[in-house]
Amino acid sequence: MKASAAFLFVLVAAALGGPRSADAASVDYLYLASNVGGSSGGHVALRFGAIVFDYRVGDLRTLRLHRTPIDAFRYDAQVLGNRTIRASRVEIREDRYDALWRQFNRRYLIARRSFAMVEALREEQRWLERRAHDASTGAEASRGTMQEVAGAGFFDLSAPKDSESSALAALRARIESRYGVAFLAERIRDFEAELAGLEPTRAAPIAVLAPDAWPPAAVLFTERQRELAQWIVALRALGRAAPLHPEALRNDGDAAPVLAVEERAALAGFAGALEASLVELVASVREDAGLALLVGLARLDALARTPATGRLYLLDAFPAGADLLAPSAPRAGPDPYLTEWHDHAAARFAAARARLADPRPLREPDYARLEESGNRWLELHNGLAGRRAIRRDPGLELPAPRAAVSDLPLPILSEPELAEALAAARLRHERALQALRDAYGYDLIARNCVTELLSTIGDSLQERAVEPRLAPLAFIPFLSFAWFGREHEVTRSWQEPSLRHARIAAQVREENDLLVFARESNTLSSTIYRHHDGEGFFLFFTDDRLLLRPLFGAFNLAAGLAQSVYGVGRLPFDAGRMLRAGLASAGYSLPELLFVNIRKGTLRYGPGALLPNEADPPAPAPEAGAGSPAM
Repeated sequence: MKASAAFLFVLVAAALGGPRSADAASVDYLYLASNVGGSSGGHVALRFGAIVFDYRVGDLRTLRLHRTPIDAFRYDAQVLGNRTIRASRVEIREDRYDALWRQFNRRYLIARRSFAMVEALREEQRWLERRAHDASTGAEASRGTMQEVAGAGFFDLSAPKDSESSALAALRARIESRYGVAFLAERIRDFEAELAGLEPTRAAPIAVLAPDAWPPAAVLFTERQRELAQWIVALRALGRAAPLHPEALRNDGDAAPVLAVEERAALAGFAGALEASLVELVASVREDAGLALLVGLARLDALARTPATGRLYLLDAFPAGADLLAPSAPRAGPDPYLTEWHDHAAARFAAARARLADPRPLREPDYARLEESGNRWLELHNGLAGRRAIRRDPGLELPAPRAAVSDLPLPILSEPELAEALAAARLRHERALQALRDAYGYDLIARNCVTELLSTIGDSLQERAVEPRLAPLAFIPFLSFAWFGREHEVTRSWQEPSLRHARIAAQVREENDLLVFARESNTLSSTIYRHHDGEGFFLFFTDDRLLLRPLFGAFNLAAGLAQSVYGVGRLPFDAGRMLRAGLASAGYSLPELLFVNIRKGTLRYGPGALLPNEADPPAPAPEAGAGSPAM
């Protein structure tokens, strides 16, 4: 197999068995134990210091390269996925390390842009379909059609004049003093004219996508439309000095932190710098600066509330579809995991808040960290106090609440033009989707997380193939890891236990091991596991008791079949969700009858952080010159 062969030659050619030198760097080959879901055969990844790259199966049965900070990767694997990680470290020359890093980072960025392009084509098709529907039903063609705009939810553009934001009013006066009274109105008219004059392309070129080829950089019709809409909404909000929408600002009452004098001074200094930057940004020629302007205006208004109250007010960073983790009023007291998570969030927020006491000027990344960690802490603080359900979003990013805007111009298209544009959009999306599947399609044997990882390693150094022993089976994750350890000089190997194994080991040090086994071996009395709707019902854990595995597996099989029978009765109410969960649970129980374990139990949420792991030796992060993770 080409991928495995390339990997063997790369590491052998790098003289792994030779003497170490000052210009050597290390990479870690990681194996994640199997569990239910998309990695029932295990999973592999490659670690470069603080960054981990791995291929994962996603939508459309595609295999996409991901780049994840090591702490987030571990949390997702060991806590939520309850998987043990085994790691092997090898040293390679620094020039080869740099080549590997650049290749992985480049493929990650290409994949991200390729998938985003296909999604943009899909959105363009949907927009034209909605427009065609409006035209066929007699809806107004040029105005009045509702358009959702990311970031428009920050401001209440219909608020009365006497409720305007004092912070935005002061900024508006400063802008008018610099650029003229008519500046904002003229910019709005220019953007509205451009928006009304946009024309969707009626050509349908064939999309060319490949893991090593940058996709076309042309801005699509709907992308430019979105950028213009954000510019218009931001300038309208500024021109009207519109106040923040009540739902855009966290309304945490007494939970909002009281700030010390030096903290208020730091935020006041940041607000001043932010206002100055917005004066420049409002005249920017950057096409995509509209969202940045919306976020900056919203933050300026939130910061302006601190002097009067002495409290920290933050924008609500959680998206509308955030997952709800707990009821607002737990009956049996807070879940210990949520308490741990709260304590961890409080520590992160305290660390971010400590930056406010630093005499150096507060920077935008510092404030973004304060905003993100403060949102998470307040969410858990209020949830545990019974004020509201706890929202969870692992990828909490820049806040940009969406809202429908009804008075944005629409391009004027005749019915034939609209039909031609829609036909072209459908063809473009269909071709791009097929190109994406061809370039990133998943195959259990020929193209999986192992083969693509090894192929990327080999391609980065352009080495000739050497056929390794075990090549026919190298696509299997745990065999590839075992082969790796046999074929190469590993400088260090270690194991990072799953949350369940780590906590059982800690309990055994404090309690009788038989008592711990009796309690933690089953899902009904376990203090570690939390059953959730995304996982079928089972009774016993079988990953740590080999001799009892068939017996426990028989009970699990019976539990899965019982859930399936119950699911048949639930068909009219849940569209088969319970039935599918029961059948899947029974399927994962069958290998246990033959002493094979796959399922280990997953968590919907867990404690705030992993247990300390002394087995993991430190690894240096990539140098900035070699492609920084901050890219």
